[in-house]
Amino acid sequence: MHVASAILFLLALSVLGGAGGCVPAERDALLAVKRGFSSDPDGVLASWAASKFPDCCRWTGVVCDTNGTDRVVELRLRNAFADAGSPGLSGEISTAITSLSRLEYLDLSRNSIGGMANLPIPRFLGALSGLRYLNLSGTGLVGEIPPQLGNLSRLVSLDLSSYGLYSGDLFWLAGLSSLEHLDMTSVNLNASIHWQSDVNILPSLRVISLSDCGLITTSSQVPPAHTNLTRLQRLDLSSNGINASTVNAWFWNVPTLRYLDLSGNALSGPFPDALGNMTRLQELYLYGNNMVGMIPATLKRLCSLQVVDVSVNQINGDMSEFMNRLPRCALRRVQVLQLSATNMSGHVPEQIGDMSELTYLDLSSNKLAGDIPQGIGRLSNLTRLFLLKNNLNGSLTEEHFSNMMGPRFPAWIRHQPDIKYLDISHAGIVDTLPHWFWESFTDAVYLNISVNQISGRLPPSLRFMTSALAIYLGSNNLTGSMPLLPEQLLVLDLSRNSLSGPIPIEFGGPELVELDVSSNRINGAVPASLCQFPNLLHLDLSNNNLSGHLPRCPNMSSGLGLTTLILYKNNLSGLSCVVETLSSYDIP
Repeated sequence: MHVASAILFLLALSVLGGAGGCVPAERDALLAVKRGFSSDPDGVLASWAASKFPDCCRWTGVVCDTNGTDRVVELRLRNAFADAGSPGLSGEISTAITSLSRLEYLDLSRNSIGGMANLPIPRFLGALSGLRYLNLSGTGLVGEIPPQLGNLSRLVSLDLSSYGLYSGDLFWLAGLSSLEHLDMTSVNLNASIHWQSDVNILPSLRVISLSDCGLITTSSQVPPAHTNLTRLQRLDLSSNGINASTVNAWFWNVPTLRYLDLSGNALSGPFPDALGNMTRLQELYLYGNNMVGMIPATLKRLCSLQVVDVSVNQINGDMSEFMNRLPRCALRRVQVLQLSATNMSGHVPEQIGDMSELTYLDLSSNKLAGDIPQGIGRLSNLTRLFLLKNNLNGSLTEEHFSNMMGPRFPAWIRHQPDIKYLDISHAGIVDTLPHWFWESFTDAVYLNISVNQISGRLPPSLRFMTSALAIYLGSNNLTGSMPLLPEQLLVLDLSRNSLSGPIPIEFGGPELVELDVSSNRINGAVPASLCQFPNLLHLDLSNNNLSGHLPRCPNMSSGLGLTTLILYKNNLSGLSCVVETLSSYDIP
């Protein structure tokens, strides 16, 4: 290498920090960014310490390129602890961040950067010309969105979703010629009267989320004559004040859409025939508008449809006709069908049972009459069913639920928190007891899942089931130890499982009348606390590994009240209690 060239190469290495290291100028910039944050309760930036960790490319959330220059290209500082209640980082975004000239990815979402100081989005972020991803959602920043963000011509994804921000004019979007993902959910855009044209100018857009933005339409607004959004796949304009007629609105003319949410607006008029042009549509949400009349027959073209929500509109028709207008080619794909409060009449058609993938069916608050078709029983994936506030008659029978039980644990019962009496015994269930089961039936009075092949571990305590009177869990494959019992419990059957460990010395359930823990692997001694159950009539401890003597109960002279005591197939060495009141018993 020529001497002059070698000197220039070494100078370049000294400026850039050399291969495999951290660029000193960018390390200093990151330290300045850290100083701008006044609080870091989770220690996310603890590794940002040059004295301990000189290579900034190894700091938490910092990503450098891999082409040998080690320039910082990404800052991934999303608050991962927000769901646990942590505010995350707070303070200011330092201007030093603009020294990271190769930065392509900046994620500060879910941090409390605005904090109590009511800080705005810094205008200097518009100088990060290399940014391709910017996420400031949920950061507490307030005020007007700086139009300087329109200088980020390479930006592909922009997420500013947050309360407290506003934009009176979206003209600056025109500079984001590469934008594919735009999310401004909950940003106040009430004064942005040209929002439709401003969005329409971005042909690369694939996702638009402008939910709860205060968007309105007025007579002075001229919608786009045609749409440039030829790549758009997801459009969410829900919870706004859009009161356009459904006939000529531009959003019906985007054939590439897979997801359309216009719920919670004031759309008026009939369901447009143009819906049939959205042949790729998978999810359609029109809940809570002023649309009138039957869905169009053109909907038959939507063979990819999976979600249909037209609740709280005025369909005013017969449900059989509605079903006939749904695409036959999609009936076995639809997972969600919501038709509540649509003034629907007629009978629930038997063909509802053909929708084999249906998980959510809401027909409530209509004028439906007649019997509930047994075809509902073919919906083996159904988890939520709402039929209330109709004129239906007849009864729900076992046939209606025949295919909703086994071999998998029925997921639909998770969403029935008001159930007090549950009996799914002998249902052919071969599955693990789901984690949500005990939470869903906290208030159950009677619970019976016996005689299945349900596996899983019992919780150490069932005392949270304060209303429980009878619990039958026998003849399954449950593991764990005998749990602590609810105060009001009368009957507990844990027999024929794989429980182990000793019987707790104090296991609660002072009102017990019947206790059966037979045919498990329970070991240890029989605790003296069994003498404290004045109402106990039936006690079965047989076929376990219990050892030692039965406890000497001081009240035996007056009798325990037992009518059945079964102790065989244990290692018990004698009977210390006198149980003269037993009418039948089986002892070793």
